[in-house]
Amino acid sequence: MVVGEGTRSAAAVPVAFPDARGATRGYFPAMSAPRRLWLYVAREVAGYSLLGLLAITTVLVGNRLFRWLHDVLGAGIAFADVTAILGLFTTLLSVYALPISLLFGILLAIGRMAADSEITAMRACGVGMAGVAVPILALSLALCALLYPITLEVEPRARRGVHATMLSIATRGAALEPGRFEQLANRTLFVDGRDEAGDLVGVMISDRTNPQRPMTIFARSARASLVEAKRELRLELQRGDIHVELPQRAPEHYHQISFETLDYVIDLSQLLGGTRSERAREMTLEKLRETAQRVASGDPGPYREPEPLRYEVHLSRRAALPLAPLLFAATGLPLALMQRRNARALGMLWCGALAFGYYALQTFSESLVHQGTVAPALAPWLPNALYAALGIALLTHVWRRGA
Repeated sequence: MVVGEGTRSAAAVPVAFPDARGATRGYFPAMSAPRRLWLYVAREVAGYSLLGLLAITTVLVGNRLFRWLHDVLGAGIAFADVTAILGLFTTLLSVYALPISLLFGILLAIGRMAADSEITAMRACGVGMAGVAVPILALSLALCALLYPITLEVEPRARRGVHATMLSIATRGAALEPGRFEQLANRTLFVDGRDEAGDLVGVMISDRTNPQRPMTIFARSARASLVEAKRELRLELQRGDIHVELPQRAPEHYHQISFETLDYVIDLSQLLGGTRSERAREMTLEKLRETAQRVASGDPGPYREPEPLRYEVHLSRRAALPLAPLLFAATGLPLALMQRRNARALGMLWCGALAFGYYALQTFSESLVHQGTVAPALAPWLPNALYAALGIALLTHVWRRGA
């Protein structure tokens, strides 16, 4: 860095900040550096974050979608089912993908700048660590603000949507695999196959719900539909027979009734727990608060969760998780600033370690609740406290050494 003669200070020297290809992004006096510098840093971090978001979302959603398809493959699912599930998975996994992508962007963008001596050039111009930290702080706070409504309401709604879609597939007959006997609400169902329209072909239903009048139904074809509000599966059976056994008479006595069309209804309320009994992750914020208060007051239930304390844990979790971008920024920025040349690959390693460590600590802290070691309301905040302490320690270390 060359400083002019006389009383000209370093703060007035024109400075050029090169990009990743070595090209300068324009010259400007250092006195006007903060605003342009912040935009430059924010643009670099946002660019890498978008790439990370694409990659992370692809991995997370692809893995979940693959497992889902493995469960229902060959069951006659429609393309609309796949697209609906894909959108729902993308929505609910954004709670994890967005913070991790920001961490990815910080580690790679700032790590590149540090490795290419851009950070050293900034310091030589009188721009300290605050010049890099301010735009990252702004990005992390904006992401926290975005994640709060997603975590509080959007993610639970997406989870309910996944359940509803899976239920619709299963109960409309899409999950009835041809050639296999299936048990559904105290009935045994069997189908030979499906036609091109997706309707069931060669249907047999063994109904033993009434021991006094057991019956078996045979139908040439059937169309299934779910009535979600009534928790019913309706089968529109075509061209078949009903064989009603009469146990009080001789075995050879039974009734046979032929039909052209028969609406057969299966009540799923008992199978599904009556009205929809949601898990803690699926509840609206208001319902989760109400359930957590009932558990805290000693109400014995019944509850869907095997351990009622999980309701209070998830209530605190929805307030704690949206702070992950800020915590990742506090820990990722100093680690990126400490990188040197030929160490760019460390950014991805640090990203994986920090992200995995945070969410693993979330799971571990929740397990401590069930052991009675940690209060339910406190458990989700323990990883936040640990990462905040780690971030403060790393930032202090970098500040003192003048990285």
